[in-house]
Amino acid sequence: MSKYNFDKVINRFHTDSIRWDQYDPTVIPLWVADMDFLSPPCVLNAMKNRVEHGIFGYTHEPNDFKENIASYLKGHYEQ
Repeated sequence: MSKYNFDKVINRFHTDSIRWDQYDPTVIPLWVADMDFLSPPCVLNAMKNRVEHGIFGYTHEPNDFKENIASYLKGHYEQ
């Protein structure tokens, strides 16, 4: 995975953000875990592909969904 730019400032004011639109701009609200970073390119691409498909019905998770999550967590957190 390539390095991610966590230094890029994203203006979240007036974007229907509960965190940023509730207070005066001089206040830094730290009470809610809200992302202030762009989503990673792989997530944006997956969402673009889904939107371009044009149908948003109920779907099943991929067959290896739970296995992939368990494998990721085991690889990163098991000691």
